[in-house]
Amino acid sequence: MNLSRSFILKSKKIMGTRNLTIVIDRKGEKKVNQYGEWDGYPEVVGIGILEFLRDQPLLYKMEQNLSKVRFLDQDGKDKEFIKSYNDNVPKWSGAPDNRTEEQKHWFENYISRNLSDIVLLNIANFNDEEIILEDAENKEDNTWCEGFYTIDLKNHLFISEFHGKKVEYNITKLPSNEEYLKSFENG
Repeated sequence: MNLSRSFILKSKKIMGTRNLTIVIDRKGEKKVNQYGEWDGYPEVVGIGILEFLRDQPLLYKMEQNLSKVRFLDQDGKDKEFIKSYNDNVPKWSGAPDNRTEEQKHWFENYISRNLSDIVLLNIANFNDEEIILEDAENKEDNTWCEGFYTIDLKNHLFISEFHGKKVEYNITKLPSNEEYLKSFENG
């Protein structure tokens, strides 16, 4: 049975399973540390990343765009940007959304908790000069998130950890979706 992300999303209820999608570039620098609120189990985020990694042209585009990524500097360089964003975002449900299209685009494509691994696709398809991401560095302990998914380009590894069980695969020798999911089974 070939489990694809679209199959999983259509067949399961969306669940609040916190996760981090992490990318380490070829120099060993953490470039992505994306928090996700939903569906952080291997069947969705893990499989989503596996399918992303199998798409070599897409992976190449993401690697090229990592040089454009930087983390949000809320107290420095980005202070005015954040102030403007916070001034325009709706303050309660039903309040008017006064964010600019650029602010909405940034939130929906690069920092929303709804993204998880989808941020990888957004980075790969980015065409502007700079990608500003939020660094979820304070959320990296197992008491906060259930799943951790790391693409380590320096060591050519895809590392998945879910509820304390950790599996690693060489990016050039990825398992099938089924083999990947079996690696998380108790046994």
